[in-house]
Amino acid sequence: MKRISIAATVLVVIAAAGCSLIHSRAKEEPGEPFYRKYLVAGNPLDERILEQERLVEAEPDSADLRNDFGNLLDHADDGGAVDAESVVAHQRLARQLQQDSLVRRLGFGHE
Repeated sequence: MKRISIAATVLVVIAAAGCSLIHSRAKEEPGEPFYRKYLVAGNPLDERILEQERLVEAEPDSADLRNDFGNLLDHADDGGAVDAESVVAHQRLARQLQQDSLVRRLGFGHE
């Protein structure tokens, strides 16, 4: 009976150590993003997604870059029917209009 309890204790300690090791590795290695396996080389939208991913990695605190990235991924989820260049041009135009609004030009905006 004593041998069984010692063996059970050893197995519990080994299992706990193994679980701890697996859990710590999962935290350290985030792995590849889920969408990468679906990207096709040469596809303009997919190439734009990879470019936007690099821009976000370079400036992780930029809300505009993250928003643009999310929009590109959303369009890719729609089947990629939207031209990547037109999406970016549309977003750029919206940002320019917001920055150069009539309220700002009249001096009522925040500087």
